[in-house]
Amino acid sequence: MSARRGTWRAIGESVIGVTHERDGRPCQDYCGVHSSTPGAFVAAIADGHGQAKSFRSQVGARIAVEVATEVLLGFARSEAGASDDAFRVRKDLAGHLPRVVAQTWRERVSEHVERDPFTLDELTLVGDRYPIAPDQRMSPEACRVLWRAYGTTLLAVLVTGPYALALQIGDGLLMAAAASGGAFEVLDTDSLNFGTSTTSLSDEDAELRLRWRLIPHEGDYPILYWLCTDGYEKAFRSADLPGVCLEYRDAFRERDGWRVIQENLGEGLRQASARGTGDDATAAFLFFEEDHGSTPGDGASAVEGADGGPIAIESAGLTGSPASSSHDADRTTKESCTAPPARACSPASGDGGVTLGTDRDGVVSSEISEPRGDSVSEGGDQ
Repeated sequence: MSARRGTWRAIGESVIGVTHERDGRPCQDYCGVHSSTPGAFVAAIADGHGQAKSFRSQVGARIAVEVATEVLLGFARSEAGASDDAFRVRKDLAGHLPRVVAQTWRERVSEHVERDPFTLDELTLVGDRYPIAPDQRMSPEACRVLWRAYGTTLLAVLVTGPYALALQIGDGLLMAAAASGGAFEVLDTDSLNFGTSTTSLSDEDAELRLRWRLIPHEGDYPILYWLCTDGYEKAFRSADLPGVCLEYRDAFRERDGWRVIQENLGEGLRQASARGTGDDATAAFLFFEEDHGSTPGDGASAVEGADGGPIAIESAGLTGSPASSSHDADRTTKESCTAPPARACSPASGDGGVTLGTDRDGVVSSEISEPRGDSVSEGGDQ
């Protein structure tokens, strides 16, 4: 095929839902896009759970986006000098990424609660289910309570020259559209995501629930990846979603189309929240803007595309959603807490306490297995 020359664009935004705004609740969605690493673009979104026991889910969502971005960019760097061997990439992915994402999220959650222990009000929500032994080890039950407090979904896509890599746990929509073909859902549906129930990074078996797919950039490969949380997805009928994806693809193709979409995205999300469930709404896009005959401009660098042709890479930065600014930083005001901080928390094994220490070299299957225990979160009004 002929070389595709152009620029990948990464944009996204989160807005607080109309019901959250009315009730004085924070935005529990988070969105981040990254396009400053030559040859690698990432869009990641997360939807923190809305129920009472997930009282720090807005922080958990931010952590999830940060972790996914770091892990995917690290993966891209590790592949920078490799051949375009999709099988080998897939093999590496199955053995590392789902586990690394899940365990790194747990580590960051433990670090956050150590810096910012549960307040007295928060402890009333967990009661005696958050026991910590005198030696600072957390019981398996305490780990489950801690993770659930920060519970969130996660959707993320990495785009490079030779491939795209998608990760998802929980509900939300991840669709793609090829240059001349139709739109399709990138990942198979998880049967545990139904109604208001969703799988979560807070699940004990999150590394097994993280679905992934590697898409080689060959033939008529996607030029648009669309990610959105259920607060935006549910503003449309399911049958209409592929058509909406194609409309976005065509709108991006218009002259300065990505700028128009970026400028109007926030208002569109607010309208969708109002006509839908009233939930927080988030959307992010990775789009390949073809450049017919021009050369890379200032601030761009050339890398090899899927077929060996150069691609102009736009310089940008890691962007947290403006609507998420209220929970970008750790809390600075809190009541004093008599409970000791969580020193360590990793997946429970047996009945004894557990300590932090991740074996990131272990091989983990990416296939879905039956849940262990309480592995489905009631999302409610996320």
